Amino acid sequence: MRKFRYRQTLIDHKEESAARAAAHGAGLAARIAAVLICCAMVLALASCGPLKKVTEEDGPMRVAMIADSSGIDDKGFNQQAYEACRDFCKEYGIPYTYYAPDKATRYSYRNIFDAAIASGYNVIIGCGNQYAETVGEMSLKYPDVRFIGLDMASADLLSQTLGVNYDGDPSHYDISEYLGQKNTYLVTFREDIAGYLAGYAAVRLGYQSLGFIGGIEIPAVMRYGYGFLQGIRDAAKETGNADKVLVRYAYAGQFAASAEITAAMETWCQNGTDVVFSCGGSIVSSVAEAAARSGSKVIGVDIDQKEELDAYRKGLALTSALKDLGACVRFSLKTIYEGKWDETIAGKQEKLGLASAEDPALNYVGLPVESTQWNETFGVADYQTLLKKLLDGTLTSDPATDHLPTINFKLEKREGTIL
Repeated sequence: MRKFRYRQTLIDHKEESAARAAAHGAGLAARIAAVLICCAMVLALASCGPLKKVTEEDGPMRVAMIADSSGIDDKGFNQQAYEACRDFCKEYGIPYTYYAPDKATRYSYRNIFDAAIASGYNVIIGCGNQYAETVGEMSLKYPDVRFIGLDMASADLLSQTLGVNYDGDPSHYDISEYLGQKNTYLVTFREDIAGYLAGYAAVRLGYQSLGFIGGIEIPAVMRYGYGFLQGIRDAAKETGNADKVLVRYAYAGQFAASAEITAAMETWCQNGTDVVFSCGGSIVSSVAEAAARSGSKVIGVDIDQKEELDAYRKGLALTSALKDLGACVRFSLKTIYEGKWDETIAGKQEKLGLASAEDPALNYVGLPVESTQWNETFGVADYQTLLKKLLDGTLTSDPATDHLPTINFKLEKREGTIL
């Protein structure tokens, strides 16, 4: 039996029950226990009450979310997606689970997807573009399973599948050769806009020495960072302070907090960095710890992280660059539950971003209106004006990640990782 690290959660309208698989190479007793656990899970699924069917042929709807290796307690991307999945499934009485791989390898990814489907789950949510190739492969292997890919697009799939043979233009390929067209829905977000808004707001709020620390240098994280730089650039131009702005920029090379990241952030803050945009899941703990001791502020990511950040020091959270994964997960699952998959989202690839200046709550990316530390130089009305300019094209944010955006300020960019 291959080794997987996962938590199995079954809903019976009263409570959740968990089971973990035994390690590869364990003794006979451990192997037998693992088999019994798997059997128990299958029996539990079979004993659940009447459930909404994916189709008459496919049977009851059962949802599995595949998190990345940081799991579902990262205070950001994975946690937001998991909680939306959990809450929806609880509300509608749908069995659900999550899995997380032990290793970040294609072999591990394939095995964990296979394990979820073998356990009876026919709606699979893949979290992160690292699963793009796996989603493509599995969608062709299992045509009766629905796959929702968060933060992934055909370009990610082709790049991972073809490697150096990929020419960089998805339109040159027949994507149906690599991805199921009837059983997939891929979504990316305009993280560059969320980063842009955070950078623009920080400068307009009066900050001139800023920092960006990303987790791993992947497209979604890079879009946040490059958007951040573009927002800083445009706000610095408007305020006439470009010559006074300094931005430190680096990647940690991981999504987990560490003493090394804390030390690096302490150095930044001690050298005058007033605001650090933390964009890497659990590394926010390291950033918050360092900033709390120095008097600097932090910009959160993915979700409104004010409560978590302010626990280190009141007023630590300047704002957060939001990405509404939860709304996307709920929409996708409800579409399946209501039997509208085929005519609504089957085979689609969408980029979700701004929708409204008047009502920011309708946007898939943005800043939290209630918890951002607005002031007399940049308030909610100014924020809405900024949204309008982005929507009508007066201001633009480039989502490209193949080159640094043009800037008008001093940038100190760390090559490689900060560790």
